[in-house]
Amino acid sequence: MAGWPCLFGWAYKQEVFPPEVDRHCSFQESFHRLSDVIPDDRSTTSVGSSYSTPTRPNRPATRNPPRNPPVPSSTQDPDPPVTDPATPAGNDDPAQPSANPDGRAARAERRRVKRRQAILAAATRVFRDKGYHQASVHDIIDEARIARGTFYLYFASKQELFGELVAEFLQALRTQVKRISLAHGAPEPLDQLHANFRRVVTTVLAQQEVASIILRHPVGFDEESGTKVNLFFEQVLQMVEDALRVGQSLGLLRACDIHIVAAASLGGLRETLSRMLMADAGELPVGPRESFRDPTTLADELMAFFLRGLFK
Repeated sequence: MAGWPCLFGWAYKQEVFPPEVDRHCSFQESFHRLSDVIPDDRSTTSVGSSYSTPTRPNRPATRNPPRNPPVPSSTQDPDPPVTDPATPAGNDDPAQPSANPDGRAARAERRRVKRRQAILAAATRVFRDKGYHQASVHDIIDEARIARGTFYLYFASKQELFGELVAEFLQALRTQVKRISLAHGAPEPLDQLHANFRRVVTTVLAQQEVASIILRHPVGFDEESGTKVNLFFEQVLQMVEDALRVGQSLGLLRACDIHIVAAASLGGLRETLSRMLMADAGELPVGPRESFRDPTTLADELMAFFLRGLFK
């Protein structure tokens, strides 16, 4: 039986008994020699017993690799999305409203509106300097200092952007034409009409870049943009006709053919405002330039002409 402990140790593979231990020794001698070469955590001893049993050596926690090893991060997203370096992190697509909580959605919306207005302002400057026909999307992108992809997030084409400018200009004019009020304490109807003329003239001057494209350079448009400009004048003509009807209902205007008078009024207004813009740009001779440069005088003359004509 003296050889059985050694055989028992050998069955646990040779690394349990290092070379320093003689396999032909007794069990007790083997144990005492092992305690000198094997760390304490490699053996267990029962309390109150002189018999100790060596334990198997620690083995690696995982013998076989996992069936589904983690994919390196470099291969998880081989094609990261291309973003505009000038755009802060966040949803910049106007067609995809953000749903972030804690006010982030509102901040993202303000950022989109600001970016859209910046593109429109850059396009206005390009159209003013180069004209609509010569301007390109590339010119607008360079002026706005944005990526091409950012431009197409907001506008599908130059024609769509120009249509937006025309619509904004028309809306600005509409907001300046106030309905005549007959309420107690309201100014006289003629004074209110006079104020409308002045506000319209001032608005045209304030947005002279867009106004010049529409009023001074009506040629050179492609079919889509030309249609939008024509629609603009049709809508302005409708505004003039509505004003004439209101004047007749208030007893301020004589009976007349509203369509003819509105067309004549719009033609005179269009030419007068165009010359005002030319005078502001210094493109008229000195004499006419001084007549058209003062918006208040211009509005007063327009008002007097439309109400009384040329007769005293």
